[in-house]
Amino acid sequence: MTARPDASRSLRRALAALLIFVGIGGIAGGIGLVSDPSGAAVGMSTDALRGSPFPDYRVPGLVLLLVNGVGSIAAGVLALRRPRLGPRVGLAFGGVLIAWIAIQVAIIGLIHWLQPAYLGLGTLECVLALALLPVPTRPEDPAARARRPAALRLVLVLLGFLGLTALGGGIEMLVYPHGSPYVPAAWLDGLPLVDSWRVPGLILGGGLGLGSLLVGYGLLRRPRWRWLDGLERRTRHHGSWLGTMLLGAGLVAWIGVELVLIPERSAIEALYAAIGVALVLLPWAPSVRQHLEPRRS
Repeated sequence: MTARPDASRSLRRALAALLIFVGIGGIAGGIGLVSDPSGAAVGMSTDALRGSPFPDYRVPGLVLLLVNGVGSIAAGVLALRRPRLGPRVGLAFGGVLIAWIAIQVAIIGLIHWLQPAYLGLGTLECVLALALLPVPTRPEDPAARARRPAALRLVLVLLGFLGLTALGGGIEMLVYPHGSPYVPAAWLDGLPLVDSWRVPGLILGGGLGLGSLLVGYGLLRRPRWRWLDGLERRTRHHGSWLGTMLLGAGLVAWIGVELVLIPERSAIEALYAAIGVALVLLPWAPSVRQHLEPRRS
């Protein structure tokens, strides 16, 4: 399946605009940090750098200026002028932006709404870039068509892991609605609208847990679900393709709510955030898109 030329042009322009927008922000932020390494000019303090290899913001500012700033603008120009090279460069810079935010949160913590916003922009850059990559021709050999690509096998592993662990976590919340060693009752103080773990447990176990296992089954067996025919005609992929991305976005949102409302931090949050981003991105891999094209009757 090849995207229509007008659709490809629109995607390419959107990718270029996004890269240039991020680049302008990177240049502005980088200049602010390099000109005032204390961070005061951009509302930051070197206290956040304790435990990091940097005494001030000069080096991070240079990286921000040159890579996420100038580099991102150059990538945006390439996305417009070099249709074949542009998506690959855009994918690389989207990955760099995701890594930049991940490293930033690991060192200084989640201190500003712009961090998750730019994580979303980096993810969107990767999605647009992957959508512009050509999908290989569907093989004629039935055995080759049935063979699952490596990216799809990785998605299945991630969904299986997420499904089992989220289902287990949800069951624990339902069995111990007023707290347990893993989900203390004290954390409920920061949660609005609920006074027990029942509702979060239903969302975690039912939505992310059972939902992941159901979508994983859909990817594995590709059953014909007639109630999804309209959706599949629109997306031109099996319904589990979109389901995987929705689960990834839901997982990222779940972790975001945790970061805002629950005081304690854990490396497990970073792991699940990475899984969420991967579940949003991997369905756009050309090999996965080809494999999940609707079967011809």
